[in-house]
Amino acid sequence: MTSTDKVTLGKRSNTREVSDSAVEWDLEGLQDPTQLIVSELVTNAVRHSTGPIGLRLIQHQALTCEVFDADVSCPRLRHPRPTDENGRGLFLVSQLSARWGTRPVSEGKVVWAEIDLDSAPSHARAPGTLPTRKE
Repeated sequence: MTSTDKVTLGKRSNTREVSDSAVEWDLEGLQDPTQLIVSELVTNAVRHSTGPIGLRLIQHQALTCEVFDADVSCPRLRHPRPTDENGRGLFLVSQLSARWGTRPVSEGKVVWAEIDLDSAPSHARAPGTLPTRKE
């Protein structure tokens, strides 16, 4: 998946798309939070929309995850009580991303989240560097 590809989700796992892109872009340190963000955004689209759902990952100054769906209503951040069984998805997205939001498109909406490239764990290698040897 390149930074400009839009994938219509079907049977292939969205976490596989994230993993493949993270490895391709040398962003393995962002793989786990990105997978969780994508999983939450796609889950919301599946639960609240009908029609096709698309996923796009964009690497630029940040790593942007975009989920497209046909529903026009915007999701809203909730603050669930400890006993609530749902309502935590966007809260997790807001905690793991630098920023997130929605924008209307002609076929519905896009919900997006940006992850700072600098937020990769410090043990992650910089692109183009060799792994360090542990003594």
